[in-house]
Amino acid sequence: MRVRLLAAHLVLVTGWAWAQSEWISLGRLQDSEFYYDPINIRQTVSVLNKTPHLWRVWTIQSWDAPTAAGARSDRSQYEYDCSANRFRVLQQESYSDAMTDGVRLARNSRPSDWMGLTPNTAPAVLRDIICN
Repeated sequence: MRVRLLAAHLVLVTGWAWAQSEWISLGRLQDSEFYYDPINIRQTVSVLNKTPHLWRVWTIQSWDAPTAAGARSDRSQYEYDCSANRFRVLQQESYSDAMTDGVRLARNSRPSDWMGLTPNTAPAVLRDIICN
């Protein structure tokens, strides 16, 4: 019984913390707005040499009109390797309404390959915020 109560409490607290996130806009990207969550930026530690070098951040991209797949927004977790100037998407969810409201349409938990950063794009601007 205690385990169930603890699990229920953790779900409530986690949900509350997510709801308390203050999404900061990085600006418009063609037909969408791109946001990040500064409260939940986390640094990870390398297993090999025990030094911190990777940063994780949650983002939301919210479109003005639905995509071909019917999504109005995506929530993604990006991981940045600041020393190598690259990033990847760890997980991503698509939603039927703006700002991740509505029905979850898709979920991908498979990390993407590492990608280089193109100047003047949302991932590059976010890298400058996270890594500096």
